[in-house]
Amino acid sequence: MTAGEQCFQHGQRGAALAVALVMLVVLTILGVAGMNKSVSELLMAGNTQYQSRALNSAENTIVATDVLLATLLPQDTYTQKGIYNASPTASGTKDVIKIPATLAWNSGDSEAGGDANSRYIVEYLGAQAPPGNTLKAGGSGTATNVDLFRITARSEDGKGAVRLVQSLFVKP
Repeated sequence: MTAGEQCFQHGQRGAALAVALVMLVVLTILGVAGMNKSVSELLMAGNTQYQSRALNSAENTIVATDVLLATLLPQDTYTQKGIYNASPTASGTKDVIKIPATLAWNSGDSEAGGDANSRYIVEYLGAQAPPGNTLKAGGSGTATNVDLFRITARSEDGKGAVRLVQSLFVKP
Protein backbone atom coordinates (compact mmCIF):
# COMPACT_ATOMS: atom_id res chain seq x y z
CA MET A 1 0.00 0.00 0.00
CA THR A 2 1.41 3.34 -0.97
CA ALA A 3 1.45 6.43 1.16
CA GLY A 4 -1.27 8.05 -0.98
CA GLU A 5 -3.63 5.14 -0.48
CA GLN A 6 -3.19 5.26 3.28
CA CYS A 7 -3.95 8.95 3.40
CA PHE A 8 -7.07 8.40 1.28
CA GLN A 9 -8.43 5.69 3.59
CA HIS A 10 -7.77 7.64 6.80
CA GLY A 11 -9.22 10.92 5.45
CA GLN A 12 -12.83 9.61 5.13
CA ARG A 13 -14.80 9.70 8.35
CA GLY A 14 -18.40 8.90 7.04
CA ALA A 15 -19.31 12.42 5.91
CA ALA A 16 -20.84 11.12 2.68
CA LEU A 17 -23.08 8.76 4.63
CA ALA A 18 -24.29 11.54 6.94
CA VAL A 19 -25.03 13.89 4.02
CA ALA A 20 -26.87 11.12 2.17
CA LEU A 21 -29.01 10.34 5.23
CA VAL A 22 -29.91 14.03 5.74
CA MET A 23 -30.85 14.34 2.06
CA LEU A 24 -32.95 11.18 2.31
CA VAL A 25 -34.82 12.58 5.35
CA VAL A 26 -35.47 15.88 3.54
CA LEU A 27 -36.77 14.06 0.45
CA THR A 28 -39.01 11.85 2.62
CA ILE A 29 -40.53 14.89 4.34
CA LEU A 30 -41.16 16.56 0.98
CA GLY A 31 -42.77 13.38 -0.35
CA VAL A 32 -45.08 12.99 2.66
CA ALA A 33 -46.08 16.67 2.49
CA GLY A 34 -46.84 16.31 -1.22
CA MET A 35 -48.98 13.23 -0.59
CA ASN A 36 -50.94 14.99 2.18
CA LYS A 37 -51.60 17.94 -0.12
CA SER A 38 -52.73 15.63 -2.91
CA VAL A 39 -55.14 13.80 -0.60
CA SER A 40 -56.60 17.11 0.63
CA GLU A 41 -57.06 18.34 -2.94
CA LEU A 42 -58.71 15.07 -3.91
CA LEU A 43 -61.20 15.40 -1.02
CA MET A 44 -61.97 19.00 -1.98
CA ALA A 45 -62.53 18.03 -5.61
CA GLY A 46 -64.84 15.22 -4.47
CA ASN A 47 -66.86 17.59 -2.28
CA THR A 48 -67.21 20.00 -5.19
CA GLN A 49 -68.43 17.15 -7.36
CA TYR A 50 -71.02 16.08 -4.75
CA GLN A 51 -72.25 19.66 -4.32
CA SER A 52 -72.51 20.11 -8.10
CA ARG A 53 -74.43 16.86 -8.45
CA ALA A 54 -76.89 17.93 -5.74
CA LEU A 55 -77.32 21.37 -7.35
CA ASN A 56 -77.95 19.86 -10.79
CA SER A 57 -80.52 17.48 -9.34
CA ALA A 58 -82.33 20.33 -7.55
CA GLU A 59 -82.35 22.42 -10.73
CA ASN A 60 -83.74 19.47 -12.72
CA THR A 61 -86.48 19.14 -10.11
CA ILE A 62 -87.32 22.83 -10.59
CA VAL A 63 -87.62 22.35 -14.36
CA ALA A 64 -89.82 19.26 -13.94
CA THR A 65 -92.02 21.18 -11.50
CA ASP A 66 -92.34 24.05 -14.00
CA VAL A 67 -93.71 21.55 -16.51
CA LEU A 68 -96.15 20.24 -13.89
CA LEU A 69 -97.38 23.73 -13.04
CA ALA A 70 -97.86 24.58 -16.70
CA THR A 71 -100.36 21.72 -16.95
CA LEU A 72 -102.44 22.70 -13.90
CA LEU A 73 -105.80 24.25 -14.63
CA PRO A 74 -106.20 27.97 -13.85
CA GLN A 75 -107.88 28.70 -10.54
CA ASP A 76 -107.21 25.16 -9.35
CA THR A 77 -107.47 24.76 -5.59
CA TYR A 78 -103.79 23.75 -5.46
CA THR A 79 -104.32 21.33 -2.62
CA GLN A 80 -102.52 18.26 -3.92
CA LYS A 81 -99.55 16.86 -2.06
CA GLY A 82 -96.54 19.16 -2.21
CA ILE A 83 -98.54 22.18 -3.46
CA TYR A 84 -99.63 24.65 -0.79
CA ASN A 85 -102.01 27.53 -1.19
CA ALA A 86 -100.20 30.43 0.44
CA SER A 87 -102.32 33.08 -1.25
CA PRO A 88 -103.23 36.01 1.03
CA THR A 89 -106.83 35.80 -0.23
CA ALA A 90 -107.10 32.09 0.52
CA SER A 91 -107.38 32.43 4.30
CA GLY A 92 -111.12 31.78 4.30
CA THR A 93 -110.96 28.90 1.84
CA LYS A 94 -111.59 25.51 3.39
CA ASP A 95 -109.35 23.72 0.88
CA VAL A 96 -106.22 25.60 1.90
CA ILE A 97 -103.35 23.43 3.10
CA LYS A 98 -100.90 25.35 5.25
CA ILE A 99 -97.18 24.75 5.00
CA PRO A 100 -96.00 22.97 8.15
CA ALA A 101 -93.97 25.08 10.57
CA THR A 102 -91.21 22.46 10.46
CA LEU A 103 -91.10 20.97 6.99
CA ALA A 104 -89.87 17.37 6.87
CA TRP A 105 -88.40 16.90 3.42
CA ASN A 106 -88.59 13.11 3.61
CA SER A 107 -92.24 12.86 4.54
CA GLY A 108 -95.65 13.64 3.15
CA ASP A 109 -94.96 17.38 3.44
CA SER A 110 -93.13 17.41 0.12
CA GLU A 111 -93.36 15.62 -3.20
CA ALA A 112 -90.69 13.39 -4.73
CA GLY A 113 -88.71 15.07 -7.49
CA GLY A 114 -86.96 13.71 -10.55
CA ASP A 115 -84.78 11.23 -8.65
CA ALA A 116 -84.85 9.44 -5.31
CA ASN A 117 -82.89 12.16 -3.50
CA SER A 118 -84.88 15.20 -4.71
CA ARG A 119 -88.07 16.63 -3.24
CA TYR A 120 -90.03 19.82 -3.82
CA ILE A 121 -92.83 21.98 -2.51
CA VAL A 122 -94.83 24.56 -4.41
CA GLU A 123 -96.48 27.56 -2.79
CA TYR A 124 -99.33 29.17 -4.70
CA LEU A 125 -98.92 32.86 -3.92
CA GLY A 126 -102.19 33.92 -5.54
CA ALA A 127 -103.32 35.85 -8.56
CA GLN A 128 -101.26 39.02 -8.73
CA ALA A 129 -100.80 41.86 -11.16
CA PRO A 130 -97.38 41.84 -12.79
CA PRO A 131 -95.18 44.65 -11.48
CA GLY A 132 -94.52 47.75 -13.56
CA ASN A 133 -96.24 48.88 -16.74
CA THR A 134 -96.71 45.43 -18.19
CA LEU A 135 -98.71 45.10 -21.39
CA LYS A 136 -100.74 42.19 -22.60
CA ALA A 137 -99.14 39.93 -25.16
CA GLY A 138 -99.43 41.79 -28.44
CA GLY A 139 -98.61 45.16 -26.91
CA SER A 140 -101.99 46.70 -26.19
CA GLY A 141 -103.89 47.08 -22.93
CA THR A 142 -102.84 46.31 -19.39
CA ALA A 143 -101.89 42.80 -18.41
CA THR A 144 -104.33 40.87 -16.26
CA ASN A 145 -103.45 39.07 -13.08
CA VAL A 146 -101.19 36.06 -13.29
CA ASP A 147 -100.92 33.07 -10.97
CA LEU A 148 -97.64 33.21 -9.06
CA PHE A 149 -95.95 30.13 -7.60
CA ARG A 150 -92.81 29.75 -5.50
CA ILE A 151 -91.04 26.44 -6.06
CA THR A 152 -88.51 25.17 -3.53
CA ALA A 153 -86.51 22.11 -4.49
CA ARG A 154 -84.17 20.20 -2.20
CA SER A 155 -81.68 17.62 -3.33
CA GLU A 156 -79.27 15.54 -1.31
CA ASP A 157 -76.33 13.65 -2.72
CA GLY A 158 -75.48 10.22 -1.32
CA LYS A 159 -72.44 11.70 0.42
CA GLY A 160 -74.50 14.28 2.34
CA ALA A 161 -74.23 17.32 0.08
CA VAL A 162 -77.52 19.25 0.27
CA ARG A 163 -78.72 22.00 -2.07
CA LEU A 164 -81.88 24.10 -1.90
CA VAL A 165 -83.03 25.99 -4.99
CA GLN A 166 -85.97 28.38 -5.25
CA SER A 167 -87.71 29.68 -8.32
CA LEU A 168 -90.76 31.74 -9.13
CA PHE A 169 -93.15 30.45 -11.77
CA VAL A 170 -95.62 32.81 -13.43
CA LYS A 171 -98.66 31.33 -15.09
CA PRO A 172 -100.73 33.69 -17.24
